[in-house]
Amino acid sequence: MFEYMNIYRNPTGQKFYIVIKEDTKYHEKHTKNDLLKLIDDFRHNEKWVSRGPYGWYEDYLNYLQTEDDVPTLDSDGLPVNPDEFYSYLQDSFLQNSDYIHYKLASDIIFNENENDINKQIEVSRLIFYSTDLLKTNDQVDFIFDNAILIILTIIMIDVDLYGFLWLMGLTIESVSSVCLIMSVGFAVDYAVHIIHCYTTSKQKTRKEKVIQSITKIGSSVLLGGLTTFFGLTPIILFATSEIFRILVKILYATIISGLLHGFVFLPVVLQFLGAKESISDIKQKEDENNQTK
Repeated sequence: MFEYMNIYRNPTGQKFYIVIKEDTKYHEKHTKNDLLKLIDDFRHNEKWVSRGPYGWYEDYLNYLQTEDDVPTLDSDGLPVNPDEFYSYLQDSFLQNSDYIHYKLASDIIFNENENDINKQIEVSRLIFYSTDLLKTNDQVDFIFDNAILIILTIIMIDVDLYGFLWLMGLTIESVSSVCLIMSVGFAVDYAVHIIHCYTTSKQKTRKEKVIQSITKIGSSVLLGGLTTFFGLTPIILFATSEIFRILVKILYATIISGLLHGFVFLPVVLQFLGAKESISDIKQKEDENNQTK
């Protein structure tokens, strides 16, 4: 079955949109050159783009060259009168059966109440499809450094838990072992959110990235830990079952250790060993490398 899926399935990933907002002077030469260059860059980026971009602008320029009743065009293939660029777009191009889907799919939206020629098109978009991630390594390579830091943090939390077991007078047996395994899932939350904010931060230095991460997500992580901590309090106060008491004690230790590592250990490590580049910087460099090949 999987053999035939590889043969007949559509080898594309997710659909994405390039959104162009108002104040774009579609009727001018420099806008034409910028948009065509953007389309060409995406079209030749075979590493990330499988199909597209598709959009009304390129089709409209071709439409102006092939139809008979078009407005007077300049040497760049654009209407001499800017108003005719937009009127012919609405009255002819988007009424044509081959291109009306751009209007029906809201790929181009007009601002009917706007007299400014540069704001007649409120918003438009181009569509492209990403490449399909056929190998798990495509994802692993991207998050490898962050994954190592998260694993290191979880290991240290687990080591702390063994120390807490001794302090609380617990031994390693079947119940406590199951609780320790469950605590790994709780420990992840206190590290992965801060790592994610650090990775997506657009700040220039490691210190600025760490500060932004703690400021942006720190309160949510802290509140999550505290609400879990106080939510378990009634159980430890009123539970008579030894299993529940062991579980709550280990979860208490997990929360305390997780918060300490998330807010004390991890920011320090990131400040010295964290990546200096953000995801957007890495993508931009990869795109530039692809264009130079």
